[in-house]
Amino acid sequence: MDVVAGVSSDGWPVYEVAPRGRSTGRLVFLHGGAYFRELRSWHWWFVERLARETGLTVLVPVYPLAPIGTADIVVPSVVDLVRDVLRYPGSPVLLAGDSAGAGMALAVAQELRRSHDREAAGL
Repeated sequence: MDVVAGVSSDGWPVYEVAPRGRSTGRLVFLHGGAYFRELRSWHWWFVERLARETGLTVLVPVYPLAPIGTADIVVPSVVDLVRDVLRYPGSPVLLAGDSAGAGMALAVAQELRRSHDREAAGL
């Protein structure tokens, strides 16, 4: 696996976990934890497995947690991150999450549709 650390336009850490060789697309993974728990070691194990088994580059934003990271702050910022990812031509972009992260992935997908943006290829 190749891992690259970066920063979102809002100053959050964003990790990119890619399979060695050619990636077949991108997947934005939003971690669960009831919106107030940090990423756990098993999240990273899951992200590595997603990248290895799907051939996708997995982007993992480390979003601010409650009570500071409220929905009105975090969801629009994740939407902006996904819009940036969607600007890469030619490769599908998927959204995924576990538990609370899955709820956030759905909220992001709904906002992209509502605003008539390019949508993710799947959830």
